[in-house]
Amino acid sequence: MYELKNETELKVTDIESDKDLSKYKLKIPVLIIDNKMYAKYSVDKEKLMRKLKNIS
Repeated sequence: MYELKNETELKVTDIESDKDLSKYKLKIPVLIIDNKMYAKYSVDKEKLMRKLKNIS
């Protein structure tokens, strides 16, 4: 389902079951990269692919 071609870790979490993430409830989907919010409400696939390629 998720394919990464480098050592990047991908974690999919149900935010309703995680009290620390429940603050994002109205901003679904949320994408956090390196502990910083990267996207909320929607994710542009092309921009995300460029961002992931730049992560070392």
